Amino acid sequence: MPPPVPAAMPPVPEDWQNEVDYEALIRNPEVRDVLAKQKPAAVRMTGEEFVETFGKILKSPVSLVPVMAIMQDVNGRLGVHTGKTRSESYRQPVGRVIVTALCALARDGHKVQDVHQASDGCMLICEIPSDMFSLAGQLLVTIHREPEGASVHADTRTEGQPFDWGKSNACLNRLFNGIEAGA
Repeated sequence: MPPPVPAAMPPVPEDWQNEVDYEALIRNPEVRDVLAKQKPAAVRMTGEEFVETFGKILKSPVSLVPVMAIMQDVNGRLGVHTGKTRSESYRQPVGRVIVTALCALARDGHKVQDVHQASDGCMLICEIPSDMFSLAGQLLVTIHREPEGASVHADTRTEGQPFDWGKSNACLNRLFNGIEAGA
């Protein structure tokens, strides 16, 4: 049996600012240079590190990190979660909006875990890292081509936690401020 034929990679566009294909965008040398220059903010203490340190201070006989993970899972199964939603439209080419969103995500330390491609846009599935105020969560950023530019819709969700002390709003503010500044 012959080996499977790999899926054809989209060509690298010269005019990336109007490109909607994520793979084509990130293979463009100009876009790669812009993304490579994005530096995440200073490393913060993760929620797991905070809980581990707190456990040492309390002289806990068991590690609190697995207990925290179990509680998050149980609460998530019970439907406990927090999250926020925000949408904006921009009078900029869709490719430019996608790239500025990727830059804002990189600066904020959000790793793109998966991408769902559509003919008129893409959805970026990103991790929101844990910190001492909130557990790890997920950020979904959907970008669509519009007749006069592009629209961005973003959702945050943290399972197993009823509130996040403003982390979701801050995350969305940094994302949309970054897009606005770059676009």
